[in-house]
Amino acid sequence: MIKLVLSLLFLTAICTGKIQLSKWNFVSQKDLKRVAVGQLGIWGVDKNDVIYYRQGSEWKTYPGRLMDISVGGSQIWGVNSRHYIYKRQHNGGWSHVGGRLVQISVSNNDHVWGVNSGQNIYRRNGNSWQHIGGKLTVVSVGDAGVWGVNSAGNIYYRVGTYGDPNSAGSSWVQISGKLKWISVGRNVVFGVNANDDIFYRAGINDENPKGTHWVRVGGKLSQIDVDGNSVWGRNSAYKVFNLHISCKGEPALSSWVQYGTKIARVAVGKLGIYGVSGSNDIFTWKAGSTAWSQISGKLKDISVGGTKIKIWGVNSADSIYYKTLTGNWVLVAGKLKQISVSGKDHVWGVNSADNIYRRSGNGWRNIAGKLKCVSVGEAGVWGVNSGDYIYYRTGTYGDVDGDGSGWKNIPGRLKWISSGKDVVFGVNVHDHIYYRAGITKANPIGTHWVRVGGALRYVDTYENQVWGANVHQNAYKLSITFTPGRQRVSRWTHQTPPPKFKRVSTGGAGVWGVDTSNKIYYRSGNLWVNYPGSLVDISVGGSHIWGVNSNGNIYMKVGSGGWTQISGALKQVSVSQKRKKYRLRLCVDTTA
Repeated sequence: MIKLVLSLLFLTAICTGKIQLSKWNFVSQKDLKRVAVGQLGIWGVDKNDVIYYRQGSEWKTYPGRLMDISVGGSQIWGVNSRHYIYKRQHNGGWSHVGGRLVQISVSNNDHVWGVNSGQNIYRRNGNSWQHIGGKLTVVSVGDAGVWGVNSAGNIYYRVGTYGDPNSAGSSWVQISGKLKWISVGRNVVFGVNANDDIFYRAGINDENPKGTHWVRVGGKLSQIDVDGNSVWGRNSAYKVFNLHISCKGEPALSSWVQYGTKIARVAVGKLGIYGVSGSNDIFTWKAGSTAWSQISGKLKDISVGGTKIKIWGVNSADSIYYKTLTGNWVLVAGKLKQISVSGKDHVWGVNSADNIYRRSGNGWRNIAGKLKCVSVGEAGVWGVNSGDYIYYRTGTYGDVDGDGSGWKNIPGRLKWISSGKDVVFGVNVHDHIYYRAGITKANPIGTHWVRVGGALRYVDTYENQVWGANVHQNAYKLSITFTPGRQRVSRWTHQTPPPKFKRVSTGGAGVWGVDTSNKIYYRSGNLWVNYPGSLVDISVGGSHIWGVNSNGNIYMKVGSGGWTQISGALKQVSVSQKRKKYRLRLCVDTTA
């Protein structure tokens, strides 16, 4: 038998253009022929079709046999050596799906494409497979669309699939170059050629989904898989490596920070941060606060102004109000369903019929057009209509006191939009977050949309801040660092507010901590996630987590299980990284 010699490599991929790569770092060793990464983690299959998943720093076996595997947002798909298709829901087992495929790919939106032994292409449509014209040996679906390669190594992109919509697209367009394997990520596509040389496709965005050119990456790989800021791959040395990339001349992403809960819409401006809940209660977040403070009134939408010290809003009856920082709400004549005020106190809004209005003196001036959402800021007046088409109001850049001259359609689809300082943020129907890059006085419409990590229903931006609220009514903040010719955008992190840790421990089972209130947290990607229970000390081992509570009771947690109480009484505990045999350093509480 010929021995397959394989290895894995991992890298982060968050940029939309030029990237800067670190050196490869050795991680571990595993004999895998396929590796897949997605929101449900890292999975792989070896040369004997044994299935593995990554837990901490270890590979764990999983029941079943597959020769190919792909990880999506809430599903894992695979095919076995007889070409039968299987699907696994999150926390579930494998279920058989009708059809036969030899290679399969699933996106974070759980859209599934595959090819069969005849190189025919199929897309999952409801509970059946839709045949797509063409011939491919490998197909991949992701945020950058559907891409594939055929038996001759020719590369193809499926028109109309950028952004990972639930669509078959319209046609295949050939892309220059030759590859034997391909994988689609967020605004990037990676591939390897017949010589195992590695490449990524630069310049991919919603206005140019085909990208501009291929860039060679150091190293040798035979198969790779991309998700978000991660790329995993295998070569012929049985070794696992990782490498990190940073952005060069492109926005770099940092972190969202969560600021409390029960906020349906949030607004930021010179006068501070305000929000409204799902029940239309009004709140403000003050500097140094650890929670939202409720203020009087009921509103369904709110916007924060600047120099005239006014906050504007509309209630459930579409009545319009404003208030100063210390004053009461004042009723304003007119009816609007959504309102926006800039840092220079220019006010625009739309009514229930999607008619557009601008505040002029003490009255409202009707502006031609139809929008369901409008926003005014330093980047001008922007809006989206009932079809989610995006528009910029010509002649409004710089937050001028004027009507502008006309509406210009901007490529893309958004359901909500916010105009800031040389940047416009928005969210689409899937709650994906985008900002408009390249906005300047000379080019007020910008150049292209850039996807930002996270999922929000609404966003609002002012100066170097972006605030938003998700479907669970959690509020988040993101910071922007402006540098000449570009913006640096932070990545969203989940902190509610940021925990004040008194203990943090890391090991094979991850990174865990307890805060000053004895709440337990674990690190998930860039997020701190609260975990049930209460501990005063915690220690993380290879696969076990140990802790003690304020009463000296001892607890242990293994894998995805809950806490199990262990007999005895301790005030501090420590566990090593050794597997199977655990060594505990115990500090016995001898106080009366």
